[in-house]
Amino acid sequence: MGQRHRAMNENVATARRIARCAALAAALSVLTAALPAFADRGADIAAYNRRPRSGVAMSIAESFLESKSVGAAANWAERALLLPDSGGAHARALRLLERAKWALRDSGFGRVEIYVSPARATLRIDDQVFLPTAPRYRVWLPNGSHQMHVSLAGFTTAEQVVSARAGEERTVRASLSDIRPATLTILVYPVTAEIWIDGAYAGLSTRKTFSAKAGRRLLEARADGYVSYTDALDLEPNAKQRIEISLERAGALRRGRPAASNVDRPLTPLERANRGERHNLGARPHDRLRSRDPRPHMSGGAQDARPNEREEAPEDAPPPPRETEAAPPPPAPIDAEPEPEPTPSDPGAGIDAGVSSGGPMSGAMLKGLIWSGVGVTLIGAGVGVALYGVSQAQVANDLSLGNSGYGDYYDYGATMTYAGYGVAGVGAIATGIGIKYLFGKDGLPRRSKGLLLLGSGAVAAGIGGWLMQSATTAASAAADMPLRDPRYDAAFDAAEANWRAGAISAGVGGVALLAGAWMAITGNGGRTAALELVPEIGRQRQGLLARLHF
Repeated sequence: MGQRHRAMNENVATARRIARCAALAAALSVLTAALPAFADRGADIAAYNRRPRSGVAMSIAESFLESKSVGAAANWAERALLLPDSGGAHARALRLLERAKWALRDSGFGRVEIYVSPARATLRIDDQVFLPTAPRYRVWLPNGSHQMHVSLAGFTTAEQVVSARAGEERTVRASLSDIRPATLTILVYPVTAEIWIDGAYAGLSTRKTFSAKAGRRLLEARADGYVSYTDALDLEPNAKQRIEISLERAGALRRGRPAASNVDRPLTPLERANRGERHNLGARPHDRLRSRDPRPHMSGGAQDARPNEREEAPEDAPPPPRETEAAPPPPAPIDAEPEPEPTPSDPGAGIDAGVSSGGPMSGAMLKGLIWSGVGVTLIGAGVGVALYGVSQAQVANDLSLGNSGYGDYYDYGATMTYAGYGVAGVGAIATGIGIKYLFGKDGLPRRSKGLLLLGSGAVAAGIGGWLMQSATTAASAAADMPLRDPRYDAAFDAAEANWRAGAISAGVGGVALLAGAWMAITGNGGRTAALELVPEIGRQRQGLLARLHF
């Protein structure tokens, strides 16, 4: 009985050893089969880090999908979509994401859209670097919190905790500030000086090139025996600025202005007159005070600039007026031709002489109408082209997932939209120039300006109302979409943007309507000379009254 029990124990121990050996052999076989796949994946990742390509990214994504790592596969597929070399890799990436979408939600993954500024900054999440650098990333993360790190040389670093939830989409933005120093090229003449920036010694001026932090900085140049130079500089990040400094010797005598022979440029007639030299300025303003002088009238040369030095005034000459007394009005010149008087047969000639009769359209009005017409035409053409581009982009959005024509439709729609924006912008500039001419002092009369504002305000208010109505319709259509429809966000964002644009347009139109109504009501339709013929009045007085009415 004892021998049989011992034999059974030995058989059980032998069976256990055989089972252990079989399990070890199976594990070794699985590991041996998986080692080439891991080795190939590591080589592909190293090759991708050296040179990112969409084909290599898709090979890595498919290997992760085969090993049931759905999140890593989706992230590598998203990287493939960021690369410009398309081929068949983009279509493969879209198919992989479509196939792994439900598996990702079941596995507790959520999608996070990350917007990075500037676009060339490096994104790292949980010690995993995402290449290539791009302004927008789509990352699939498991449920929970993750550490995000965005960095770029010369910019501040952004660190943030990103939370992901299963089946949800979130948006995160990271903006870096430029802290690159500005470069100053400082040339100091005629000596070697010490350069100080914000009170700190930066080096000798022979160095020529200096770095300073962006912002407002205090620059000083110091040298023994010279007056120090100080200036405040507003520096932009990574800006380059050249500064030339000329130091003056300390204690140098500052005498009067140099003589004409020592000046590097010829003197102006006014400067020559101030120096007492001959000039060609003609009669001076104060010469009218000497109109009663018995001496012959001179042209205002240097010989009469200083009468007390060149010749003495006659004894019977009247004294010059004191500063406290008002100067007498200038007499009429002797050689002036008398103003012709209207003939008795034309009693209204003296009045109509100062009134400008309505003539053809002025040059400012014609320019304003031409510029405004061209501007409005360009704005209409630009808006039409932009709307056509938006319709083409909508056609692209309505295509089925993975359609090969998506990129062509979308690129064509984007090109047409941007072209329309450019044409509309040129039209807006031309319209602004035309409005400047029309609303200038030589442009339309006040009432015409009011009517133009009324028409423009009505058009702007109508466009705003139409945009708000279309936004309401689009929002209603978005609300009627089925739950979790991928087009809901885009439709609702477009409706919200249209509503804001419509509200702004309607508000501007309303203000223009009120201003135009006020100008049209209070305007007089142009300048009029409201003169009444007064019998028994002299013709000269009539002409004077006509001028005073204007």
